[in-house]
Amino acid sequence: MKNSNQRCLTEHFIKSIKCKVALLFFLMLFISAQQALAVTCHCFKERAFEASTPASADPYILATTRNSLLAAAARIDKGAVVRLRMKGTDETDLWLSHYLSTRVDKSADQLLDARDKTSSWAAALDAAELNTEKLGTAFQETRKAGDAEGMARALADPLLATTFEAGEQTLASLRDNRANIAESALSLFLGGKLGRAPESILKEVQEGKNTWGVLLNSLGIKIDTVGDLMAEAVKEKM
Repeated sequence: MKNSNQRCLTEHFIKSIKCKVALLFFLMLFISAQQALAVTCHCFKERAFEASTPASADPYILATTRNSLLAAAARIDKGAVVRLRMKGTDETDLWLSHYLSTRVDKSADQLLDARDKTSSWAAALDAAELNTEKLGTAFQETRKAGDAEGMARALADPLLATTFEAGEQTLASLRDNRANIAESALSLFLGGKLGRAPESILKEVQEGKNTWGVLLNSLGIKIDTVGDLMAEAVKEKM
């Protein structure tokens, strides 16, 4: 009888362990699924223009402009750019890896690897013995100064100039008014559509007198198409 009770207790214990292991396994699957969902989520709830909250979609407009512009320029899928951004890769790193790789004889992975092993992007390019003279004076000067953001901008500005047929004076004015790459692209895009100076559009938005959403809506452009329009504009001139 005693042996029978011990056997029953042992079987019960084994079944309990199996149940706990199974529960832990399904819990891990659930957590993994939630993490995957978080990575693919764009995290922007407002993706359409609302007259009652005219600036609510502006963060999404800027993000989709930034990601679409870079993806088209670097000839990579926009989803890949979004996933990299969600993982913490900033815009400067993307321009100095994925876009720069299209202009030199190094892959994006090689450039990122060089950056991981050095203290700065300038040091990474030196370590990779990268010749960037063909990228122009602005890039060379910002590289020498160790200005990573300036190097990214020096790569983006010629692309913006070609895509939106903008002169150096216009680009310089946008830079002087602290426009980032996405803001410059939107100012140039809207300036061409509205027949206005891009700088004046930028200032209106910066001063809170207008929003990107209002300006796009005035042209009948749906917010969720902005990224595609940016990508198409880049691809047409490449």
